Amino acid sequence: KSLDQQLEQGTRMLQQHNEVQKQALRQAAEQHRIQFDMQVDQELKAQEMSVDQQANYQLMGLQQAAHEQKALLESQANQAILEYEQSKVQDEFAAQQYEYQKKAYEKQQEMERAMEKQRQAYMAQQRALHETYAMHTVNLQVQAAGSGCRGGFGMKPTTSLLSGLGIN
Repeated sequence: KSLDQQLEQGTRMLQQHNEVQKQALRQAAEQHRIQFDMQVDQELKAQEMSVDQQANYQLMGLQQAAHEQKALLESQANQAILEYEQSKVQDEFAAQQYEYQKKAYEKQQEMERAMEKQRQAYMAQQRALHETYAMHTVNLQVQAAGSGCRGGFGMKPTTSLLSGLGIN
């Protein structure tokens, strides 16, 4: 009996030992699987982060390009507005200059007409004076001829009187 017991006891011990080794292998495999899963998860998360980071860089690039394009368009719009405003001011200035020049020309024409009228009036007045003095001189000559006297210094009275007044 002791041999059977020893065999039985040895078999149980061997089975227990075998069971302990299997349990240790299962635990090691489970531990290894957990570590492998964690490693795969970490690699997945790292790859996802890399994809997200790349997408963020691309998004920032798009946003930068859009911002630059918007700034360029705003600059072009501001330039166009400035050019329009400058053109408008130049047109208004040209219109004012035209009006001033037109008024100055009209005023000059008006002054020239007034001066021509004055010149003509002055000439008519001079002619009238000349005729009046000429008639007065003729009257004096007639009177002098009737009385027998002559004008002074041997000149005709008409010539001396008109020359004295600055009229020829």
